Amino acid sequence: HSRRRNCACQSCRANRAKGCNAPYKCQEEAVKMLNCLLEKWDPRKQVNQRNPEFTPQKREDNIAALADDKPVTFDPKIHLIKKVDGFRIF
Repeated sequence: HSRRRNCACQSCRANRAKGCNAPYKCQEEAVKMLNCLLEKWDPRKQVNQRNPEFTPQKREDNIAALADDKPVTFDPKIHLIKKVDGFRIF
């Protein structure tokens, strides 16, 4: 990859084929935006820690609460197939 309008790398060629005139500029702007995100929201980071307060007992309590149509405690460990599945508008 090079910082040129006609970079021959696969990524830049694919982006030009989709209509981008200067893929390296878009890539640099995207990195700037991603660098502004807190680590919690940065899709480049892999978060492998479970909330220590969400215990197996709370998980069992949630199952019982769901059966009784009562509020549950949010489990922060969500398994997503695609990242886009995790976006919600409230």
